[in-house]
Amino acid sequence: MATIFGTPDDTATIITAKTANKTSYSPGETITYTITVANMGPATAVSPVVKDEVPSIVQNPQFSIDSGTTWNPWGGSLQLPDLKSGDAFIILIRGTVAIGATGSLNNIATTTTPTPRPFGVTGAPGVSTGTTSTGSQEPTPGVMDSNQNPVVKPEAAGATGVTGATGPGQNPTANVLTVKSSDKTSYSPGESITYNIVVGNLGPATAKAPMLRDPVPPAVLNPRYTDDLGATWQPWNGSLQLPDIPAAFGGYVRIRGTVATGSSGSLNNTATTTTPTPSPYGPTGSPGVSTGTTATGPTGISGATGSNQNPYIMSAANITTAKKTDKFSYKPGEPITYTITVSNSGPATASAPRVTDMVPAQVENPMFSVDGGPPAPWTGKVTLPDMPSGKVTVIHIVGTIREGASGSLANSATTMTPTPSKNGSPNVSTGQTPGDPIVAESADLVTRKEPDKKSYLPGETITYTITVYNSGPSAAAIAPA
Repeated sequence: MATIFGTPDDTATIITAKTANKTSYSPGETITYTITVANMGPATAVSPVVKDEVPSIVQNPQFSIDSGTTWNPWGGSLQLPDLKSGDAFIILIRGTVAIGATGSLNNIATTTTPTPRPFGVTGAPGVSTGTTSTGSQEPTPGVMDSNQNPVVKPEAAGATGVTGATGPGQNPTANVLTVKSSDKTSYSPGESITYNIVVGNLGPATAKAPMLRDPVPPAVLNPRYTDDLGATWQPWNGSLQLPDIPAAFGGYVRIRGTVATGSSGSLNNTATTTTPTPSPYGPTGSPGVSTGTTATGPTGISGATGSNQNPYIMSAANITTAKKTDKFSYKPGEPITYTITVSNSGPATASAPRVTDMVPAQVENPMFSVDGGPPAPWTGKVTLPDMPSGKVTVIHIVGTIREGASGSLANSATTMTPTPSKNGSPNVSTGQTPGDPIVAESADLVTRKEPDKKSYLPGETITYTITVYNSGPSAAAIAPA
């Protein structure tokens, strides 16, 4: 398909639609599946391959690419020629419903091309899926017939198919389709979200005055739209009158906004295109209606150009951990207090944060308290209550420097919560004691000086004995003379 508004110029949007020729079949009857593959462009879809594993109860499947003039055995896949922008390719697959068969004849066809798609993961190859199981209650992207959910009927039932399924041949009619995706799967409050909407017309007539409606979720603030690839943005008021879309043409609309602070839940959304030009299927002369939704899921439906489906607001929390000591040097036998401060700047509640801290071996009998609560033995970790945004929790760990200890008392504490961080990565924060608190070296020196006797006569020799004793705990360094 060629494009008439807002399209990346180096990508191809392929669309796959699949239908059955009626809703119910008796054993022994022929079922015919119609697969339509179209390229909305703007680039050529190179080497597209259609894969379709027909149900096992459909015997001797054959395919035709010339409207049924010639038929060949179906092997499960078919290499198509390159599809230029605006090209479409129709494959018919027929077979016989096995005698004695029961159950569903639902079936899926998938088209792949190495040519990148315009939305979803950058540079990802194009993938499009069409299924007969969509149902006839509400039009969905790429669904061109109301004969969905085909089944093998009991022979006694005598059903003849879907009432009002007029099939092709109405003139003039236009088959509009709508596809919607989001730029990624999960969002944090305050982030920008972009919805990508593709509107196309498989023809045969021009879709007159198509109206696009999209009530964006209330959690998306200040929505704006562009139909020129972002060159200009205008406020989005819920609907947009599109230009007439000729057959094999289409275009792109993007809607972006900001996820509201404090919001949560799903960002799923549906866009609907209506045109007074009749649809080729359904009740005769009924206007064309097509919906595209982000809620389909990553496996895709026909026309789902982006893999980022089921978007939701991620419950993200931002935890930080800080740690300090009450002083920087300690003597054996002295108390030491570590203070750990854990905070959550949100926006979501941090669920069950766990603080881990392996205190140094020089610290004996560590005890801890949380926010001034009763003390308890410290075992190396503690799980805190859920922390809402803005909550600050303080943990004190108190112990005694063991006798004979020496060296560094540097230490770190780590907080973890299963609530993801804003970038979706595991939520872990570590606090390190500033500086390098140490066990200070100290020595207790005792000096004694004694003469060799208590009394002396003039002219006698006297001898003094000086004794220096170190009661520790550290060695006493020899001072320079």
